[in-house]
Amino acid sequence: FYRGYALGRLGRYEEAIASYDKALEIQPDYHEAIDNRQIAMDNIKSVSNSGGKILAKLSYLVRSLIDFFKGIWHKLKK
Repeated sequence: FYRGYALGRLGRYEEAIASYDKALEIQPDYHEAIDNRQIAMDNIKSVSNSGGKILAKLSYLVRSLIDFFKGIWHKLKK
């Protein structure tokens, strides 16, 4: 259980879930392990969702930079 807690605090959520699973094999009604396992799973979802948002922002930035340099190129051609 404590290993899972420490791993979760380090952001190593998959490993934390595995540790909570082991704790729950030993004591299936260990409510703190159940709750912390769910928190780790929610954190994985949160990280994956934010990754998509970051990718969208980077894509927008790249398109903006391309448009910017195209504008400069057209002005230099004149």
